[in-house]
Amino acid sequence: MAQAPVAEPSQTVALAIFVKTPGLTPTKTRLAAGVGQATADAFYQRTLDITEDVARAAAATDSALQPYWAVTEAAAVGHDRWRGLPQLWQGEGGLGARLDRVYRELLQRHGAVLLIGADSPLLTSRHLGCAREMLASEARECVMGRALDGGFYLFGGTVPMARELWTSVSYSEADTADQLLALLEPAYRVGQLTPLPDVDTVADLLAIPAHAATAQGLLPSQRALLSWIRELVPG
Repeated sequence: MAQAPVAEPSQTVALAIFVKTPGLTPTKTRLAAGVGQATADAFYQRTLDITEDVARAAAATDSALQPYWAVTEAAAVGHDRWRGLPQLWQGEGGLGARLDRVYRELLQRHGAVLLIGADSPLLTSRHLGCAREMLASEARECVMGRALDGGFYLFGGTVPMARELWTSVSYSEADTADQLLALLEPAYRVGQLTPLPDVDTVADLLAIPAHAATAQGLLPSQRALLSWIRELVPG
């Protein structure tokens, strides 16, 4: 009997947004140390809304893009906060293990995967479009968007990767992106996006309006965040 052909992965692209559920897991703890937990929580709620808006805007112009919430807590899959998009659990372990699990699971469903967080408030659909274009080219298997603090705000790929590649990196360090790139480049061709700021500290937060001065394509929710940040600064 002839063996049935193996189905090719879908040529759609997954966009996994790594999130924590407010009220279940502490959010923005380093920021909270400087501005208080209530303000840090308010910022996180705003950036969740921004990231969903950006994902929806990107998907509206790119029918191949499928956004997901990648949720920290297993019990929060199906939570009302995440009702707007399909959801999956990040899994157990450190960040490297969770990135590996989500990337691996979504690559089985789709032809490519983009991984982002929800703390880069100046991310736009243009950045996601550039990442898509790089991955659609045969010249690239991976794409990275560096954060200004040394981490990365986006990673994308079209090929399977060893779990050890993810788990060998020290995250939340000044050289996190460099570590990941050093592991990738011997085997994969990596495209790089324009660097963007993310927000972990008070200084990061207060610097966002200055970074936004040259930003293009900001959505109303992003402009509302800029006004909110300015109101935090006396005078």
